[in-house]
Amino acid sequence: MRIISPLLIALVVILPLIRFYQRSSWTRKQKIVNILLFSFLFSLIYAPLHEFCHFISGKLMNIGIIDYQFYSTYRSGKFQNAYIHFSELTTNQKFITAIAPYVKDVIFALISFLILRKKRIKSAFVVGLFFSVGLVFSTFDVMDNLCGYLHRFGDWNSLSRIIGHFWAWFIGISMLCITAFCTCRIFIMHKGFPDRNN
Repeated sequence: MRIISPLLIALVVILPLIRFYQRSSWTRKQKIVNILLFSFLFSLIYAPLHEFCHFISGKLMNIGIIDYQFYSTYRSGKFQNAYIHFSELTTNQKFITAIAPYVKDVIFALISFLILRKKRIKSAFVVGLFFSVGLVFSTFDVMDNLCGYLHRFGDWNSLSRIIGHFWAWFIGISMLCITAFCTCRIFIMHKGFPDRNN
């Protein structure tokens, strides 16, 4: 996974941002600034946003939270992922807290798709914000954690113990298809954004 995650970040996040802005009508400087800005934004908010969904779903169900860490950090020279540790959970609570970030991903992707398909936003920053946070990040989140499932760890592995491997894969791939479809459609539709003549 040390190799897979950086490759996924490059292929699913950075490369689409580069291609997205290359197809805009903005200057090279504006493109570079926006690409760097949203790449930095990804590294800053990705893990906290994902873990916050676990956290808030637990809080809404009044589940005790033993420990949590929204950011990935180095401890004693060893890389530690962000995490949420809950107290005892029922089966339904396990399901809801495990799937919460991916429900957020689908909702973000659909909202961003509906907003951006109208092509009324002329600001490259705002378009990039919806494209990166709402679409690219959402697709990456589902894909990255499905890759973790292949190695038998992470949220989808937890879900598989509750609903079975077939349904875990079915739900995961369905969510991936939704987020990826929305991302691809917006990418195709937004060639030449924003039109400077308007």
